[in-house]
Amino acid sequence: MVKGRLIANAAGVVFLALAAAATPIDAEAQGLLKKIVKNAGAAIKKEVQKDLKSKGQDIINGSGQTSTPATNGQPGRTVGDRQSDNVTSGTSYKRTTQTNENYSFNAVPDEDEYVRPNYAAGLHMGTFHSSYANLRHNYCASPTTTSKTVHLVLEDEDPYFSDFHDGLAYVYANGNAFYINKDGQKVGDSNAIESDETLMPRYDNGVVLERPGLRSPKQSVILRDYQGNIIKEFNTRYCSNMVDGIGIVIIPGNGLLQPSELRYIDTKGNFVFDNLKTSIQSTLIAESTLEALMRKSSEGLTAYATYDKKLDGWLWGFRDSSGHTVITPQFAAVKDFHDGVAAVLIIDSTSRSVKWGFIDKTGKQIIPPTFTKMPSDFDSGLAKVETVNGDAYIIDKTGKKIKGPVGRGGYEQEGGYIYISPFMNGYALAEIATDYDGDLKGDFYIVDTNFQPKSWVDSRAMSIELYSKTPPVTVSDGMLYIICSGGSGPHGVACLDPVTLDVKTIHMENPFIDGLSRVNKSGKGYVNKKNEFVIKFERNEF
Repeated sequence: MVKGRLIANAAGVVFLALAAAATPIDAEAQGLLKKIVKNAGAAIKKEVQKDLKSKGQDIINGSGQTSTPATNGQPGRTVGDRQSDNVTSGTSYKRTTQTNENYSFNAVPDEDEYVRPNYAAGLHMGTFHSSYANLRHNYCASPTTTSKTVHLVLEDEDPYFSDFHDGLAYVYANGNAFYINKDGQKVGDSNAIESDETLMPRYDNGVVLERPGLRSPKQSVILRDYQGNIIKEFNTRYCSNMVDGIGIVIIPGNGLLQPSELRYIDTKGNFVFDNLKTSIQSTLIAESTLEALMRKSSEGLTAYATYDKKLDGWLWGFRDSSGHTVITPQFAAVKDFHDGVAAVLIIDSTSRSVKWGFIDKTGKQIIPPTFTKMPSDFDSGLAKVETVNGDAYIIDKTGKKIKGPVGRGGYEQEGGYIYISPFMNGYALAEIATDYDGDLKGDFYIVDTNFQPKSWVDSRAMSIELYSKTPPVTVSDGMLYIICSGGSGPHGVACLDPVTLDVKTIHMENPFIDGLSRVNKSGKGYVNKKNEFVIKFERNEF
């Protein structure tokens, strides 16, 4: 029989304290008692911490140490701050207590909370070595207006507007279309009428190609310069945006049954790359198709397509910056080159089936066509591939499986991988099974290429969409992002420094492009990396 006694502490918490047993305790009883004591101790700590916080104090590591509150916009000083010189180990940290108008939380968890910090920690990323002062200001916060914010007054409460490209953005409001610079100044009108931001005209290398709007008096494609002046007009209604100083226009045939031609132009409106022009049967080509045909150069090569009459479809290859073909069009689809290789969709000449494989920059297959589902790009020598059943593997450039299978079976043992994203700048987002007293639950981490957790991610705060078509990790403007569903709130992006993993801003709506992020719900306009409105659209109140 086990002897014990009930003790009530000052906070009114009752727990079981073990006394010396009259008879030896068997292993099963010992295990049960340890679990009771552990749970009771956790309850005491929670109640004591709650009591201390009500008095403006905090408890750290159960030691009774306290911290001073944040004042004058500066993070509070915690007694016993520590900082290791080894900032890449994933275990060194400097702990700082921070507050904002919505939350009071520890930006960096205690060492014993590293596996799963308490929910009050909110969102934590990093290699545990920075003060996270910026996190205090931006956590769950809407963009702020400053004395430097430009208020652009429009006769429309719901304008359509693009990201900034080449220093200019497209705006369509109250039936008028125009361009603005980053000072909020109007720099020229536009004949393009477009509400879909993916199809809005974009400046590139100082020029823009505009498709005429349905209500536009112009019935031709216009090439404009940075001041809005017309450089050249083309007798067609179909064009792409300019990319890397090159654009596509569809030139109609001379007769009713004559095929049209896909032609490339430069920033002066001159036809270029005559060797790459291709005939198509109609000018009626979807705008989204034209946009897909224009690709940015990646690692010195640019994907391009030619129309194949026999297949009644497009075949893809790669060219250099001068328009010379490097890899002949032969693939049903291609991804851009990354890490020296590109994923390509290869057509089997006998079965007519198609599968994805990888080629090098000479066009040589380095991984044969094996994958039914489109694989990720390679990054740091690793890529993610998926089976038809939904399991995933991480492979190297020989096709060898380095990690996997990753899937729901990851719940079967502690440390099992339930999900992993493609790698971006040497990091991936992973959901890893963690044992909590026999209950396996998934926790989210940023992991390195050795699959070592570098930081913990609060998926509840971020509402990460792991199983959507959009990869939850991406790179833009040299920053690393986690894309979220936004949950019940309006935001869906967290921005990280790609080297340190420090949080720059969270709960954004869009990644930064050309230095600014587009905001459509928490007000309308553009914000900088301090979450401040640079330009804010306002409706004329009269």
